[in-house]
Amino acid sequence: MFPDFQVVSYKYNAVKTLRTAHPKTWDIQEVKNLHFILTKPWNVDPSDPAQIDPFFDLYEFWWAARDDAAAVASLSSKGSRP
Repeated sequence: MFPDFQVVSYKYNAVKTLRTAHPKTWDIQEVKNLHFILTKPWNVDPSDPAQIDPFFDLYEFWWAARDDAAAVASLSSKGSRP
């Protein structure tokens, strides 16, 4: 049906739950794209201890990327680039 189909490594669309389901396979240093299934980091308040879950450290990657993107957007709107 798809003659050009190629299997790629999990690291190109790693689901966050893979870390707990298959810890021997998981290597965050290899992950290129992290798929936030279930709880989304943009729906979690990092200052609320009640919202801390086993994937909290992975949400921190998303929060850092969001903050970096916001900083670049702010600089771009002022006519400068980092």
